[in-house]
Amino acid sequence: MAKSSEESNNDEDEQLYSFLKHMDKESYSSYELDNYSGDFDSPSENSSSYEAISKCPLYDNPGLNKTFNDTRLRDIERDNSILMTKILSKSRRPKQYKIYQQPQIKSSFDINRRKAQAKIEYENKILLKKIQGAKPVVRK
Repeated sequence: MAKSSEESNNDEDEQLYSFLKHMDKESYSSYELDNYSGDFDSPSENSSSYEAISKCPLYDNPGLNKTFNDTRLRDIERDNSILMTKILSKSRRPKQYKIYQQPQIKSSFDINRRKAQAKIEYENKILLKKIQGAKPVVRK
């Protein structure tokens, strides 16, 4: 008995869902992405996404995807996974937090000492003005 188009679409959806679940588990490690020095426009076939895609039942059954061929699907999936990990790595928190120095609370002794010092300086300025303003007295 032949399958209807709706049943075949459901099968394709299930296969795609299982593939995406499988890709989630075997996604790139952050070490692999951080140390990737190749060109993102030209995929290499020794990456783990090629292995994961080749295990997927969606790609084992020819004729399910008529838009792209198998190699193009692998390239698209690899590019998508690289872009997704880049996006996720940018959204992570920094490893080292900034340390803000808290303002020091001044003790009452320190405050009183500064007030006393300011009072002494003020009195010294007054005495200096009096001394400078005094006229010399000559006695005979």
